[in-house]
Amino acid sequence: MLDRTRARFDLDYPIESGGADRWFQVSIVPLLGATGGAVLSHREISDLKEAERGASEQTEMLRAVIDSTADGVVVADEAGRFALTNRAAREIAGVGIVDSDPTAWDKNFGLFRSDRVTPFPLAGLARQGCRFAAAPPGSAARLSAELP
Repeated sequence: MLDRTRARFDLDYPIESGGADRWFQVSIVPLLGATGGAVLSHREISDLKEAERGASEQTEMLRAVIDSTADGVVVADEAGRFALTNRAAREIAGVGIVDSDPTAWDKNFGLFRSDRVTPFPLAGLARQGCRFAAAPPGSAARLSAELP
């Protein structure tokens, strides 16, 4: 750090205290003056680490619930990139749904409005709150989804 080859160094580390871990973060930033030196800061981040652990556990639980449902669930951004697909969605639409070009979804997956009958215009996929259903050509299976 003192030779200024790095702009910053951060390290999170636990210390066992009374049977529980307390988390700390140390940050080091070099001084830019002619005499050199560095600024070292040290802070406790136990609450942050606990919140991260809780969020991770909740995410894992929700993923398990979504994956265990028989309904296909798809979350896509406005550009059509998938943020989330569950097991049923991948089985209904096929594994290619994740890597497919959104402009070909109507041909590849048979997109319909949520009534599952009316063809869905691709231009509507970018609208917020968009709901649609999909079925691979020749399949009776249906995949319903809602885009943010």
